[in-house]
Amino acid sequence: MRSPPVALVLILLAAPRAADAAEPDTGLAFFTATALDVAGFMVGGALIATSAAEGAGDAQRSFGWLAMQAGFTLSPLAAHGLIGEWDRGVTFAAVPAGALAGTAAFYRSRTDGVEYSSWADQWMVWGLFTAGLAASAAGAIDVLFAGSRPHGRTVAVRPCVGPGVAGLQIEGPL
Repeated sequence: MRSPPVALVLILLAAPRAADAAEPDTGLAFFTATALDVAGFMVGGALIATSAAEGAGDAQRSFGWLAMQAGFTLSPLAAHGLIGEWDRGVTFAAVPAGALAGTAAFYRSRTDGVEYSSWADQWMVWGLFTAGLAASAAGAIDVLFAGSRPHGRTVAVRPCVGPGVAGLQIEGPL
């Protein structure tokens, strides 16, 4: 049986709403970003929490950290893609993707996990995690301002040909 908050969210998402074609749905994009961040935390946290103690569950804990960072990477990409700003999504996902790659490379080179490594190694892993989380949060906040950004072409240059006229016509805000 689903909990009431989950059912309420599903009802609200399924309800028809008036949509203006010129305005992107920033609320849905923000919800998508936060849902992916939370899902990454839930999956990663579950993997970390259920891992074996005393170093036997280092691989599972590593996958938990990587699952969280994968959520950070997908969050801005999916949210910006939902409103048609794929280029901004790739830009905001670059830092979490780099953090994910750096953490994966670290875990590949270490077999003893983070909790048994040096302070410098722990600072590096936590620094990558924090950078990925901060960039993902910035990407989620950025989609809220998508409605105030110009979308599509702002300046159009068209050929103009008519009786006694030939040239270029420039339209749009300059």
